[in-house]
Amino acid sequence: MLSTPLGLLGEISDAAARQGIFKHATPTLWRCREQGQNAFDLNSRELGSPPAEFGAANRMTGKGQSAFYGSTSLQCAVDEVARSADIAFSACSFAPSRPLFHFDAFAVPDPPSPFAEDACDDTQALAFLRRFAETLSEPNTDDDQYHYVPTQLFTEYLLAGPEELRPDAVRFASSLDSQYENWVVFVDNSRCLDAPTTRAGPVRDHVAVTAETASGSP
Repeated sequence: MLSTPLGLLGEISDAAARQGIFKHATPTLWRCREQGQNAFDLNSRELGSPPAEFGAANRMTGKGQSAFYGSTSLQCAVDEVARSADIAFSACSFAPSRPLFHFDAFAVPDPPSPFAEDACDDTQALAFLRRFAETLSEPNTDDDQYHYVPTQLFTEYLLAGPEELRPDAVRFASSLDSQYENWVVFVDNSRCLDAPTTRAGPVRDHVAVTAETASGSP
């Protein structure tokens, strides 16, 4: 019997688990914003995930969806946003309140040849996951609004899939430099907090601003 599309995505997700692509980590993540003409405070509301109504289509989220995109490198966070030397920026670092169960695009192995002696049952799934990881790190142009639709759809499946394989985040390489480590954490603006905080709600579901901030020009 042929698998349904959802069945195929489930098989791919299971293969990712078998291959050790799901991991736990507690990264410190920088997020940057152009200063523009209107001043804003360096706090979680202003530098955290955008409110849903301002959420633009991105690598793993569609228009109107809120998520936290950040980098472990301040320089990368700045370069991703302030693309020219005359643009002023402000940045904050954030830390998750617990280790993030995440899909690690850096950990996707190259699929073996189907004719190789060590070829495994996951060969086709690994080919899909390798292409998924590569697409996450490809630059996009404003005139190609559908470039990330495939990665958005697979991410949507992961977030709606079996709870034991439902990631808090995805770790992937920057489109500017593959050595840079970028993350998307699936928290909206209400779950980005200033630390220390007494805001009500489950602590395990938040990212919080740390003491580190930065302002300047690239």
